[in-house]
Amino acid sequence: MNDFLSQLEWVLDTHEGSTASLYDQVAPHYETFRQLWIELAGQQAEQAMLGDLAEILVGSPTVLDAGCGTGAMTREVIAFCPEARVTLVDASEGMLAQAGDLGERRLQADLAELPFADESFDVVVCAWVIETVPDPKAVVTELLRVLKPKGHLLYTFCSLPDGVLSRAATALFRNRVTEGFAGEFLHAEDTPWHDCPRSRRFKSDVGLSTYILLRKCCAVEPGVLPPVGPEDVPQTLL
Repeated sequence: MNDFLSQLEWVLDTHEGSTASLYDQVAPHYETFRQLWIELAGQQAEQAMLGDLAEILVGSPTVLDAGCGTGAMTREVIAFCPEARVTLVDASEGMLAQAGDLGERRLQADLAELPFADESFDVVVCAWVIETVPDPKAVVTELLRVLKPKGHLLYTFCSLPDGVLSRAATALFRNRVTEGFAGEFLHAEDTPWHDCPRSRRFKSDVGLSTYILLRKCCAVEPGVLPPVGPEDVPQTLL
């Protein structure tokens, strides 16, 4: 964790302008920070998402990587399903440049106002993004808009630990991440979610990261997430 915090000093020194401009600045170094984040706090949530993706991606699905960053998640999608037709979208031109090896379907756009028709994609994946936008609910609602009726939306994000002791123990770490990457650790009450038997939620042991899978069946609302038990895990994702 000390290595992660020390590397964040560079980010903090160069943080100027909008969130997109910040990510333009850090783009050449972002993958290093991302890997450290995964090792320290995001691994369980991301592995849960990848496990579901491995089951969902069949045939030649249309996939939207929303807030693609350097293209890490697109590379995972292609590894699972080489026939997938992936479109990459990010607000940062610098981040999109880092994903230049992933083809021509790359577009700079605001995730709250996607330039796609309704029901355009079979799968939408959004990794470590909604905590950096002004209105997470609006973005998740927009991602559901472009999802096909039988599609899957999968997203991970930084989340606030539940317990007082966990929050105190991670306060410095969370503060540096928040300052460095213009995001927030989302409280349960601010988490876009709907209580649907076809959806699933996974929160890491430490509580710093959360993964959610949604279907298109109902609208999302922020609210306190219910306890997760065996009955909350759907029998099939398809």
